[in-house]
Amino acid sequence: MVTGSAWAVLLRWSQRGIGLLSTYVLARLLSPNDFGIVAMASLSYGFLEMFSALGVGSALIRQPSVDKADCDTAWTLQLLQGLFIAFALCIGAPLAARFFGEPRLIPVVYALSVTAVLGGVENIGMILVRKDLDFAREYRFFVYQKMLVFTVTVPSALILRNYWALVAGMIAGSLSGAVLSYVMHPYRPRPSLARRAKFLGFALSIIPINIGRYLRSKVDTFVVGRTASAATLGGYNVAADLSETLAGELGPSLARALLPTYSKLVGDPRALTAAFLNVLAALALISFPIGLGLATLAPVFVDAVLGEKWLSIVPVLRWLAVLYILRPMTDMLSGSILIVVGRERLSSYFAWFQLLVLVPFVTVAGYYWGVEGVAKAATLVSLALLFSASYVLTMALPVTMPEVFLALWRPAAAGAVMVMLLTILPFHRIGGTWPHLLAASASGAFFFVVGSFALWRCSGRPQGPEGLLFRYVATLRPSF
Repeated sequence: MVTGSAWAVLLRWSQRGIGLLSTYVLARLLSPNDFGIVAMASLSYGFLEMFSALGVGSALIRQPSVDKADCDTAWTLQLLQGLFIAFALCIGAPLAARFFGEPRLIPVVYALSVTAVLGGVENIGMILVRKDLDFAREYRFFVYQKMLVFTVTVPSALILRNYWALVAGMIAGSLSGAVLSYVMHPYRPRPSLARRAKFLGFALSIIPINIGRYLRSKVDTFVVGRTASAATLGGYNVAADLSETLAGELGPSLARALLPTYSKLVGDPRALTAAFLNVLAALALISFPIGLGLATLAPVFVDAVLGEKWLSIVPVLRWLAVLYILRPMTDMLSGSILIVVGRERLSSYFAWFQLLVLVPFVTVAGYYWGVEGVAKAATLVSLALLFSASYVLTMALPVTMPEVFLALWRPAAAGAVMVMLLTILPFHRIGGTWPHLLAASASGAFFFVVGSFALWRCSGRPQGPEGLLFRYVATLRPSF
């Protein structure tokens, strides 16, 4: 589990690191309006994708063994899904432009339909790589793909100086993913629907979950796009992307890596529960300092990374940094772990419950208090939903809500101490230069590590990620 998690985290943070470097460059070449137009097109793409996502990858991973007929059927269904999305995008482009009030959106949506087709033809063999726990090869695949996107997007921005540079990068990413998937895996698919009943049966249970979770994760962005300008949406989307990159990326990374491992423990609920709680504590130990640190140092971070013209997103970034601590934890408590133990319907119900709770609060906040109101509402509602997700977990695993929060309280308390010290000291008020940002970040990390270690010692050195990390560090000390 540790090895798989380490590869997954390295993979996602390598991707996001390249993406953060790309954002650093593109923010100085493009305007918030450019990012907003592409964000609108991406929302249109995601809206259609969620209704057709058959979950063939998860279905393959969950099966104890697969053969060529399974893989051929999965690839064919994936291709049909991509063709459907492309067709629907071409038909629905004018409707998307009308919804967002942005006529420039139509040709961008047409261009994104190409990425849907390219995603459909990608080799299903890369799913087998993950099923076989070959994380090193998966790491190379995604990092190569991200590097190719960077090498296309940045030069395009230098030449075009508008949103088409971002579109070119998205198409390059899909094309490189399709080509690399066949270069890096020997499997060669053939059209077949021989096992369609098996996959479509799984899809009927997974599609409602995908729809609910996607709408839950994007309802705030839809409200901003509907009620504000493309420039405002661009700023909001960049703030959300930065928050997800820095604070919210670990949760999906762990879920992706540990799904095969969880599947092997499903026969031992106690072992599965213990493993899950350790992973949850590890997530909290990393995401709390990053998210709370980003919220505290938002003015310094934005000025140093994006530049002065982006300082208007600071109030939104403060809230979204906290949101992307809470949301991955909620997803971990109510997502893949429930699917592994065969409680897909419970996961689906909770995804829709979250959506029904979020929509009225976020919508009202958007219409009356603007973009910052949307971020506040999404964050505060997500805090309440975290408690609800803990209760949902107790319905599927032999665990209690106090046990869940015991895994979270030390990182949360250490994070609160870190925020207090960063606020008392002048770190959050200093100028937005890279040396200042690095000094403030290093100080925050030091405060959190010391606080976490002290709380762990005072708690009697319980089992968990702190103990695992302490024992690992102890093995690195030279012996005399």
